[in-house]
Amino acid sequence: MQNYSFDSRILESYIPILGEQWRESLRRIINTYLVEAPEILQKIKSGLNHKNFEEIKQAAHSLKSSTAAIGAMSDSELCTTIEKYACESNFNRIQRLVEHLERHHENTAWKLNELQIKWVCS
Repeated sequence: MQNYSFDSRILESYIPILGEQWRESLRRIINTYLVEAPEILQKIKSGLNHKNFEEIKQAAHSLKSSTAAIGAMSDSELCTTIEKYACESNFNRIQRLVEHLERHHENTAWKLNELQIKWVCS
């Protein structure tokens, strides 16, 4: 299984665009992600429990975009693969990938909180 990767440069690239209020704007982006990502992950797990591959595919697609936007590249790649296997109704592969995605999400949440602390102190 792929290694975890997080690219903080993605979020940091937004700073010039966001202007003087960049800290507050990035805080909102991160907090939104930290609230919504677990909900979407839960939809994937619910779809898995009910073998609802369409639900899995839609949720993985949604999470793929938001994880890429914050720099959680390995999370996004996992979502891409989950989406692919949902199209193939491959329950066993999705199940293993979701376990990895959960661990990656925990790492991402930790990294995002670490970035917020760094930005507050800068």
